[in-house]
Amino acid sequence: MSFFPPRSMSRFSCAGIWSNLIGQRLIADLKISMRAPIGDEAWESLSDQNFKTVYEVQYIWQMGLWRLLALFEGIVSQSLPDLARKGIQAKLDALKERQLIRADEDQQLRDWIRLRNVLSRQPVEAHSIAHQLELGDLQELAGVTRSVLQHIRDSAVSGGDT
Repeated sequence: MSFFPPRSMSRFSCAGIWSNLIGQRLIADLKISMRAPIGDEAWESLSDQNFKTVYEVQYIWQMGLWRLLALFEGIVSQSLPDLARKGIQAKLDALKERQLIRADEDQQLRDWIRLRNVLSRQPVEAHSIAHQLELGDLQELAGVTRSVLQHIRDSAVSGGDT
């Protein structure tokens, strides 16, 4: 059983769709602000709209972070049934013990898990600029998870101890 999407589907990425929608929203806001001179009340309204747009974008990226880590954890549970009832930290420990994850990948995933936990315990408006997520961040996380899952799949195919 393969957990990887067919190559023909890879061009329809959810992140690409969201990125396009976000870009269209920001361009529309910019076009409004570039029109004829407007009063202070209108600028205040545009400022509020821009703030709300950034706020909504952060919810999208945070949901992407949570979803990617949940998918990763679910696929590891399916691939290694003995780990199904353990938490994600215990799963990473087991993957490290079985040599299915490199030290740098393990550290990166643990950092992402810590960030997810911080973001989960605070509302978006409480986050500093250091916690602002972008598409590139989720692509980096997807690359790390893809690499680890590839190690697991290769180990299962070659008859490893999984």
